[in-house]
Amino acid sequence: MRFVGALLISVSWIVLLITGLGGLAAGWLYYGYSKLECHPMFAKSDAACSFLSTWASEHVMIAGRALMPYSRVLTSEQDILLLSTLCAVGTALLIQVVHRVLVRRRKRRLGVFADVKGFRPIDLSVDP
Repeated sequence: MRFVGALLISVSWIVLLITGLGGLAAGWLYYGYSKLECHPMFAKSDAACSFLSTWASEHVMIAGRALMPYSRVLTSEQDILLLSTLCAVGTALLIQVVHRVLVRRRKRRLGVFADVKGFRPIDLSVDP
């Protein structure tokens, strides 16, 4: 059972990490899409583009080529993809919250010995 718990926590961390990196990548690609006129293929000679804008617009073109085979699925099944993504992130967050609550409860109950394997405190509240 301890293995299943550790596996769930690991998977939830991986899902949250992928979500965070995906958000950063989406922001970068949005920036590059807004600066698409800075791409060397489309830029005019009088365009004042920074290196960052050019680099971001090139990444948009690369991502576009990588996602082109899946464009029909990404546009027609957008509601299902969004719902499944939100469910996965929500479940990962719920797993993390439950784990944190259980760890705090254990530390409150066992005190400084909470991290010692196999430690059970002596219950002095029961009369013999």
